[in-house]
Amino acid sequence: SSAAGDVARRLYSEYLTTYTAVDLRRWLTRLILDRLRGVAAKDSGGVYYLPQQSTARLRRLAKAVEGFTGSPTVTISPIYASSETTRSVGRVVSNALYREVDAIYYDLVPPDGKLPRLDKLDRRAAACAELREKTKIHANDLKFADVGGLYINIDRIVDRIAELRVLIEEQNKAKAEKRKAKRRVGYREPARIMRRTRHPKK
Repeated sequence: SSAAGDVARRLYSEYLTTYTAVDLRRWLTRLILDRLRGVAAKDSGGVYYLPQQSTARLRRLAKAVEGFTGSPTVTISPIYASSETTRSVGRVVSNALYREVDAIYYDLVPPDGKLPRLDKLDRRAAACAELREKTKIHANDLKFADVGGLYINIDRIVDRIAELRVLIEEQNKAKAEKRKAKRRVGYREPARIMRRTRHPKK
C-alpha cells in the first residue's frame, strides 16, 4: 500500500543518516547470502549467483531498493541454460561453497588456542545446517559433480563441533570441581585491601 511505502521510505531515509553506505552494503550482502542463499562468485564479493528458486524474491528486493534510492542498485543478469554454462557456473559456485566451509572451520578455534564459547558453537552448527541446505539447492540447479566432497567437509565440521563441546564440558566440570575443593578445605579468597587516602587537615 502507499502508506506502507511511505513508512519504508521514511525509515530508509532515517537509517541512511544513521548508517554508512558500507553498513547498508554489508546488510544487502548478508541478505543475498543468507536469506536468498546466494554465493559470492569472487572473494571480494560484488557478483553473486542465486539459485533459481530465489529469483522472484531477488527481483522484489531490487525493485524495493530502487524505489528507495531512486536508482538501480541491484543488477540482475539471467544465466541461460546450456551444458557449457552449467559447468562453468557450477565450478564457480562449488569453489565459493568450499570457501564458506573453510571459513566456518577455521573460525571454530581462534589462533590463541582457547576454546570457543558454547553460543559460538551453536551459531556455527546452525551455519553448517544452512550451508548443507544451500549446497543441496545449488547442486540440484547446476548438477556439479563434487557435491559429495562438500558434504564430507561439512560433516567434519559438525564432528569437530561435537568434539569441542565435550572439551568445553570437561573444562567446565574441572573448574566446578576445583571450586568445590576450595570450599571443602575452607579456602577463602584474599580480602581486597582498600587504601584510604588521608587528606591533610586544614
